[in-house]
Amino acid sequence: MNYAREKKRSLPFVFACGLLLAPVAAAVPPAIADSLIKLKDGTVRRFDFDPQDIDSITYAPKGQARPSATNPQSAPDSSAPKRLSPADRAAIQARRNASPQSEPEAPPPDGKPDGSATPKAPEPAPAPGSALPDPGKPQAGVAKPGPHLVQTLRVGPGQSYDTIGRAAAAARDGDTIEIAAGDYTGAAAIAVWRANKLVIRGVNGRPHLKGGGESAEGKGIWVTKGANIVVENIEFSDAKVSENNAAGIRIEGANITIRNCDFHDNQNGVLASPNPQSDIVIENSIFTANGLDGEGYTHNIYIGAVRSFVLSASLSHRAIDGHNVKSRARLNRILYNRIMDEADGTASYAIDISEGGTAYIIGNVIQQGPKTSNNAIVALAAEKKDASDRFYVVNNTIVNDLDKGIFIDNFSPGAATVINNILAGPGTPLVGNGVLRDNLVTPHTKPTMLDRLTSDASPGTGALEGNLVASNPGFVDATYYDYHLLPGSPAIGVGIQPRDSAGTLLLPEKQYEGPAKSVPRPHLDRLDLGALAYARDK
Repeated sequence: MNYAREKKRSLPFVFACGLLLAPVAAAVPPAIADSLIKLKDGTVRRFDFDPQDIDSITYAPKGQARPSATNPQSAPDSSAPKRLSPADRAAIQARRNASPQSEPEAPPPDGKPDGSATPKAPEPAPAPGSALPDPGKPQAGVAKPGPHLVQTLRVGPGQSYDTIGRAAAAARDGDTIEIAAGDYTGAAAIAVWRANKLVIRGVNGRPHLKGGGESAEGKGIWVTKGANIVVENIEFSDAKVSENNAAGIRIEGANITIRNCDFHDNQNGVLASPNPQSDIVIENSIFTANGLDGEGYTHNIYIGAVRSFVLSASLSHRAIDGHNVKSRARLNRILYNRIMDEADGTASYAIDISEGGTAYIIGNVIQQGPKTSNNAIVALAAEKKDASDRFYVVNNTIVNDLDKGIFIDNFSPGAATVINNILAGPGTPLVGNGVLRDNLVTPHTKPTMLDRLTSDASPGTGALEGNLVASNPGFVDATYYDYHLLPGSPAIGVGIQPRDSAGTLLLPEKQYEGPAKSVPRPHLDRLDLGALAYARDK
């Protein structure tokens, strides 16, 4: 018999059943090997044997007859293992002596004068604080179970799983779940993802998941509890619960990447619970009209107090009463996005970095609409102020279509560095601590307001140094939100090269190009102001 193979197959059965093996130990010859077996009650037993002496091993629950070859259900007493006689033992020793590969036999511990082994009592349980054998490490005589073989689970008509929830329940760490394109409504869409390192993606098109009055744990269409999950190419809509805080995806586990997804008409698009060890990335995705009218606490994107948050190459627009982007992360990188109210959006802030920390807001096209519920556009540390906060607002195009406003409202004593932006429309460029350098300010205001913006006499608005003030920024078509630069725009070629900060490049390497993607930004040697470089001839 192949002992190693048999033991690997049999020991997990012992662990599962907590079986009594002492009768087998009593029938084996003196030991040259050990087996440590941990029972379900936590005790550890040691059994001594020589693998070369074993013909077969039969496991049976305590009190139950061992099966025989002719009757698997029961066996006569004569089938029980018998002790080896001295003659049998001498024959075994002779076979060993004839083989040059045999190891010398160790003297039997606690042996009887006739050479038969004394049954060994179970070892006492270790004293409190002493270490048990680690089942995760190789032990003498114990086979370690093999790793999970990752697999691909397929969801859709004619596939292995007809609902996403069933696939989520079956998924194990490292698996890939492929969801076929089509509509999944209510119970067919709802899922709680508990495994780690999953890749969940739509295939053959983009599957559309609709809440339809159902929710996972009363929280939304999906709840992710596992760590290090990737979600790709899925559409989420109609996430609603009576508590008014349902989300397309409710993030509870650490670390998630959401890529090429679409969230619309939910109470929240994405809602992430606090987790100081979590890093969240959203890229190449679209968020439209998420929120509740008159609520103010639901948003297109709402990131709780996590370690870091990256939003890149995405469109977040027309949020209802809440914010287009709200984050409590300690480190935020908001890069190369389009964040807008357009004509009918009623969002409060376009960007709300509500608990401060460090934020890099670089290369974004940001627009505040005429129906906004808050005249400030970018808010920094409105809910938690810290003198160590650092904010970098670089090469953004920020447009205010309201008749008044604040472009950047810094509530923190920490400084905001505002460089190379186009600030178009009426309002105050900066309220709070900070320095504005090399920005294009185009106020649609009375001359007295223009004088106040361009002087140092107004407390709390920061220092305006070297800014270009123009009545027209030279956009291609601001009416239709095309903020590319026309020939002759005063924003062309007048930007400065921003310095790096703490290892993060402040120079805008990319620019937004819809829908929901970014492209390399040209002409970095002749930097233009704003988020979109002028299309020069090469």
